[in-house]
Amino acid sequence: MASAERGVITRRKLSYKDQRELEALPAQIEALEREQRDLDARIASPDFYRESREDIAAALARAEALQAQVAAAYARWHELESRA
Repeated sequence: MASAERGVITRRKLSYKDQRELEALPAQIEALEREQRDLDARIASPDFYRESREDIAAALARAEALQAQVAAAYARWHELESRA
């Protein structure tokens, strides 16, 4: 009976590149979350909507992008951890 038929999952060893990426992800996530907290604090301040329309739009777009980047980084970390 083949291992796949027995339900045994084989894990591949992480490549050198993937291992380096896995090691760098916690610091990368921390930096993204720090930027996200700082930007959220800026957006929550009463003076935020007194800024120019362009600055407001840029900040809100960056906040949305950061949310997506943090989610993607956590997903990648989970993927690499599950293979390690």
